[in-house]
Amino acid sequence: MFQIIGIVLLFALVFGSYVISGGKFEVILHALPHEMMAIGGAGLAAFLISNSTTTMKATLGGLGKAFAGPKWKKQDYKDLLSLLFQLTKTMKSKGVIALESHIEKPAESTIFQKYPKVLKDHFATDFICDTLRM
Repeated sequence: MFQIIGIVLLFALVFGSYVISGGKFEVILHALPHEMMAIGGAGLAAFLISNSTTTMKATLGGLGKAFAGPKWKKQDYKDLLSLLFQLTKTMKSKGVIALESHIEKPAESTIFQKYPKVLKDHFATDFICDTLRM
């Protein structure tokens, strides 16, 4: 969302400053296809010349991620906090031994199974389990 707002703001400020300083917007509209071809083409050509295939693929993947939005949504963070609350509540009420089965095999845990998105992210699951083992 912020990427789109940034692009709109960029164009509004650049073209707005041109119009405010006395420039005619019709001139920009007339020259826009040619200017975009020259500037965009030069930028694309410079990018192709200066980068490896791996870097180009990573850049395209990064652009896709930037416009896709965040991986974790508000509800996912609530689920994560609820999971941590249930784990610490279990540890406090039933003891550390009762928690061991949940953190040793999180895929089989009744607590972890309530939060499938957290369970599916092995980095988050490993981090939680490793921290609680200590």
